[in-house]
Amino acid sequence: MKSQKNLTKKSINFRLKKNGKATSISPKPACGDAIIEELKANKLKFYRSSGVWKKISDSVIFIDISGSSGSVVSGLFIIKKLTDKELVLKRYIKPR
Repeated sequence: MKSQKNLTKKSINFRLKKNGKATSISPKPACGDAIIEELKANKLKFYRSSGVWKKISDSVIFIDISGSSGSVVSGLFIIKKLTDKELVLKRYIKPR
């Protein structure tokens, strides 16, 4: 799988490195109305956070990325599609 060179700084995304490290770009936490207003005014600020990921099985990975305001991404994800250019994940929700 080829590594993504740069993260887009104006959209929500994350990168998983082969060494188990993870990096995320996400907006600062706010209520829904504030985010919509900032989007309309093109003033939404994005922050970089780091964390770790671990392979649980051939089809499941665990991702934990934390920022200064708390957890950005944390949980189990099912690998839906994995090619040289694309990784598609689906959030695993534990059945009750």
